[in-house]
Amino acid sequence: RHQQSCYDKVKPRAYIFAHNSLHFWPQEDLITRDCVPILFDSHDAKIGKVLLCSFYWDCTLKDIPIDLINVAERANKDGHVLVICSDTNAHSSLLNCDRTTTRGKKLEDFLLKYDLGVSNRGNRKTFIGGQGSSIIDVTMASSRFLDQIKDWHVSDENMESDHKMINFEIETRYRYIGCILSV
Repeated sequence: RHQQSCYDKVKPRAYIFAHNSLHFWPQEDLITRDCVPILFDSHDAKIGKVLLCSFYWDCTLKDIPIDLINVAERANKDGHVLVICSDTNAHSSLLNCDRTTTRGKKLEDFLLKYDLGVSNRGNRKTFIGGQGSSIIDVTMASSRFLDQIKDWHVSDENMESDHKMINFEIETRYRYIGCILSV
């Protein structure tokens, strides 16, 4: 449903594909090449609205990108649940990586600052490419919402990408299936 106008000059690196039955509102003022946030109503009084964001953290950037900080700040300010699906290019023991890098520590600090938890389960690699394999694709969610993310798994489906598709369900009064494909 999102208009292509913001992608006219550069190829996007973050995407959200949503079924047309999901009533959502693109957060136009926060959308960039690497950041696509949408707001949807969970139809659950305890949860309210969910800010769902697909995000690419470019490997050449050392710090948490301001685009991601802006999304987290918006969720906090408006009291929305936050779910972020991201290619972080970070290694952290929180993700079942063998080591935590400086970038991984920055990701951990971001999670703490915004009271986010990690939905990743298991130790299946989410990236398999020429540089090796690792767990760099992360699903983060507001701590109060982590129990609503069900059936998180790395798909076996061939996506013609060096990143694996992540599947999960968000459980509210209705069930939605969310996916991220990092290209």
